[in-house]
Amino acid sequence: MFAVVNAATALQNVIDNAASAHLRIVESLSKTDAEAADLEAESDRIGRERATAEADRGQRRERLASVHAARAERTAELASARVAIESRTSDLRAREQQVAVARARVESLEEIEAGRTAYGEAARKILAAGSEVAHHGSVADHLEVERADETAVESCLADVLQDVVVPSRRDALAGAALAASRDMGRCGFLVTDDAPATNAADPPHPGLRGLTDVVRVTGAGEAAVRRLLQQRWVAPSIEVAAAAAGATEDPIATPEGVVLRGAGRLAGGGRRGASGLLGPKREIKELRERIGCEAEAVERLGGEIEAHEAGAVRIEQALAALQDDEHRLEKQLVGLDMQLTRLDDERTRVADRQRLVENERGQLTEERGALEAREAEAREAIERLGAEQRSADERFMEAERRLHDAREAVESLGQDAAGSRARHATMSERSAALASDVRRLADQANELRERIARCEADNERAGADRCRILEDVARSERRLDADVEKFDALRREIVQADGQVAELRQQIAAHEEQVRVARQALESARAEVGRQEVSLATADADLAHLTESCTASLQANLQDVRREVDALEADGPLEPDRALLGARASAADASGDDPPVATAAEAQEHLADDAIGADDVSGAAGGGEPAEARPVDADAMVDLLRAKVERLGAVNMMAIDQFDELEERHAFLTAQRKDLLDSIATTGDAIKRIDATTRTRFREAFTAVNEHFQLTFETLFGGGHAELVLLDESDVLESGIDIAAQPPGKRLQSIQLLSGGEKALTAMALMFAIFKYRPSPFCLLDEIDAPLDDANIGRFVDMLRGLQDRTQFVLVTHNRKTMEIADRLYGITMEEPGVSKLISVNMAQ
Repeated sequence: MFAVVNAATALQNVIDNAASAHLRIVESLSKTDAEAADLEAESDRIGRERATAEADRGQRRERLASVHAARAERTAELASARVAIESRTSDLRAREQQVAVARARVESLEEIEAGRTAYGEAARKILAAGSEVAHHGSVADHLEVERADETAVESCLADVLQDVVVPSRRDALAGAALAASRDMGRCGFLVTDDAPATNAADPPHPGLRGLTDVVRVTGAGEAAVRRLLQQRWVAPSIEVAAAAAGATEDPIATPEGVVLRGAGRLAGGGRRGASGLLGPKREIKELRERIGCEAEAVERLGGEIEAHEAGAVRIEQALAALQDDEHRLEKQLVGLDMQLTRLDDERTRVADRQRLVENERGQLTEERGALEAREAEAREAIERLGAEQRSADERFMEAERRLHDAREAVESLGQDAAGSRARHATMSERSAALASDVRRLADQANELRERIARCEADNERAGADRCRILEDVARSERRLDADVEKFDALRREIVQADGQVAELRQQIAAHEEQVRVARQALESARAEVGRQEVSLATADADLAHLTESCTASLQANLQDVRREVDALEADGPLEPDRALLGARASAADASGDDPPVATAAEAQEHLADDAIGADDVSGAAGGGEPAEARPVDADAMVDLLRAKVERLGAVNMMAIDQFDELEERHAFLTAQRKDLLDSIATTGDAIKRIDATTRTRFREAFTAVNEHFQLTFETLFGGGHAELVLLDESDVLESGIDIAAQPPGKRLQSIQLLSGGEKALTAMALMFAIFKYRPSPFCLLDEIDAPLDDANIGRFVDMLRGLQDRTQFVLVTHNRKTMEIADRLYGITMEEPGVSKLISVNMAQ
């Protein structure tokens, strides 16, 4: 019974231990299930985030493709706009050149009109002497003719076009007397006040048109000129003119310039290319209209160029915006790719963790099954022992009854056997206890063997893992050594590359200076080309004007005049013919002692003989006798002199004044240009000196601040490395500055990637570096130590102590360690609501 009780007690202990182990395993399984659920939720979250990132990446790629397409479209639009600008610019330059040529032509024609080079000497001088003889200009000044009728009108009117229109007969006689007194030659006058009014006659032939219907008459002498144009006709052809000439003695002109006066008189011919009195006036009008049209076209082209340039600017702005969008989308795509990579890594990590949890859960399940089996075996053993105990109890009761029966029979033997029984009972109890202990120890030994086997398997796995980890560590160390060597080699290569980059930047700077000089030379050449083009256009206009002047005045082209002048110069200096002058003087003496004066009787006789009208008065300036009484040799002399005068051409009376004015303006502009060039050179030299001094000082300051920054950074961080980097070393004055910082234990990176405290310490290091280079008497720091911990505040305080001898610091702080270095403290307190109070403490005392 004692053995059964002991065995039952041992089995109960086993059951209790199994129950506690079962509870521990259940708790571990619960934790494992919870962790598996968390890992499953995290895996689902990673999957959702990855799907979202994939969708975002697809959208970004589609948008990037659309941005690329829009950028290509904008680039094409910009190219077309630039082509349009170039075409319109070339058209604008061509039209401006045409306008300049036309204006030069108009100026030349206006000079010809103002100088009246095509007029006779008498008419030209009388028209120029407006203060001596009152007049309204010439007959040609009052007429406007179409190009098709110009030859016919000039042929029909002939010398009448040069007649001077005067207000009265007295003015006409005064003009005739002036022409005679100054030996100008003959001149015709048209009086406007005393001519009788006449009605327009019907044409003598149906095919004729009156000259008043062909020309437009304007001006003060309009009525007199219209009377002059009456009885003059224009025929469409020579046949119609010949048919009409038999019916009238009035002059009839044809488009070819042939003039018929009756059936027996015909006049025609002329020089090819010669210009009359009406042509320049008509050409001036046409050129002015053309200049107006070209000016409108130039203005329109300028507006179109401005509109296209504005469109090009808008397109360039749109391209810049598209490029920014492209860069932003590319950055977002890179970020999404990195996010997807991170999510893949996290998913791999979660999957590995899930496998580990599943393995651990399997081990726990197996261990729980073993415990349950052991518990079942113990319970069966307890039940078996209970049955044995009950049978033992029954046997024990039966034995007690037999013992009671036999006790009386063996009472005598009881005393002798008492000691033996006691010893036997003791040995039996000890034997049962030992047997139960043996069974319990056997069970524990079996359990320990199983545990030892599992531990050995775990140890073997751990040993294998350790060997694998040691091999990985060895390989990593070898790879690290190789990477360190490669890093050192790359660092040396970077140093060499930095030197090469510095040399290349110097070469680039030299090339840029050469390019700048070449661009200046190109701009100067372009400006010179522009001036030469203007000079060429002016020279072409002057040459055209000279050619037209030769044609109008000498009835010869420029080449013939040049050859004739060269021939005359080859013969000797141009001097007047002494024999002809002597003959002319003797003819004048033979005619009489009195100077030739035009009389009113001669004018009336001339008007009576002239069939044109009663208003055409001629002043005789050649001599006092009739023309038929003159000697024949005098006429030949006059013809010869007139031919020579015509060959000489018109004289520009304003040439000397114009030359003086142009020479004075040229001197003024030359002096102004020299002053501007000197000022530009002086300003350029000053700018170069300022740039050189600024670059030198900036280099010195940047180098010194960078060295101080490295020292202050190492002091504040307790190690590490930092430096200031120029973004564009080729242009230090316009370059930005980047801060590269490497705190202890981290890699070199931009300051934007540091934490808040590291950024604050880096900013303090840069501030202290600037103070070391250029100290300031005072420095105010407002809660600069707020983001720092105690260790960093200690280094910050040490840095302040090192700068106290040159700078007085005023700090706003809430940190006690910072307050400890202060010489004087000022505190603001509010003992009562709304009432603040200042408290000061002198720490130096």
